[in-house]
Formats: sequence, C-alpha cells, structure tokens
Amino acid sequence: MATFYRIVEQWPDDLFAVKRGQLVAFVFGSKEDMLRFVEMDAVKQHCADKPYYQGMLGFALEQNDRLEEAEAAGRRGTEILASDAWSHHAVAHALYFQQRWSEGIEWMLKHERHWTQCMSFMYTHNYFHLALFYLAAKRYTDFEALFDVKIW
Repeated sequence: MATFYRIVEQWPDDLFAVKRGQLVAFVFGSKEDMLRFVEMDAVKQHCADKPYYQGMLGFALEQNDRLEEAEAAGRRGTEILASDAWSHHAVAHALYFQQRWSEGIEWMLKHERHWTQCMSFMYTHNYFHLALFYLAAKRYTDFEALFDVKIW
C-alpha cells in the first residue's frame, strides 16, 4: 500500500493509481486507507470533478459508515458521468444499508442500461446488488429471474 501512496503523492491526478491503492486497502480490510486515498488534499484538488472519482469516494465513505455522504458522492458521480457503474454501486451500498429497498431497486433499474459496457465483474456485481434489493423487498420472483439471467 505504501507504494501506491508514494505514487499518488507524486501524481495525484492518476486515478488509476488511486483506484489500485484503494483496491489494495480493500483487500487488506483497511477501510480507513480506502478513504484516505480519495481524501488526500491533492487528489481532491485534481480529481473531484473527474469521472469515476466520486464513485470511488462514495464506496470508501460507505465502507466507513458515512452513508449519507456516500450516497451524495455516488449521485454526484452519476451527474458527472451517467454511465459510471462504480457510482451506481456506491449509491446502491448506501441505500441498502439504510434499508431503502424500493429506492435501491428504482436506482439500479434506472442505470442498468449502462452496465452492458462493463467488464463481467462490474456487470454481474451491480446486478447482484439489484438482486439483494429484490430479496430484501421480498420480491422473490424478480430475484430468481434476475439471478438466473444476469448473475453468473
């Protein structure tokens, strides 16, 4: 992780390095470092209005139990780039942990048209979150139909 901090400190506008550092932090279970990467002053200064940054911020905020801020960041990311699947994902996490099942279903269905361009992980993962909303809302038929077709 230290290597990614050094890279990001030198090139704070390198969102790929920020994302890789955040991923390493996630794998090691360091939610604090996930947030620290995206909240570095220079990163915020260079990236706050760039596509994908807000989704990364939103997910890190959610992992740190800052759900309202996470939702706002994810929604802002979608305003910047409607097809940002990671921003869709960040909002889904925030809504799910606030037990806002119906809003989560509506949110995910509104944005699913963008997921066909995603790699298989993000495609299936966002559908997985939609399935969780269906399950929590006791919409078992929708859950089963989605699970059989979109989640592999």
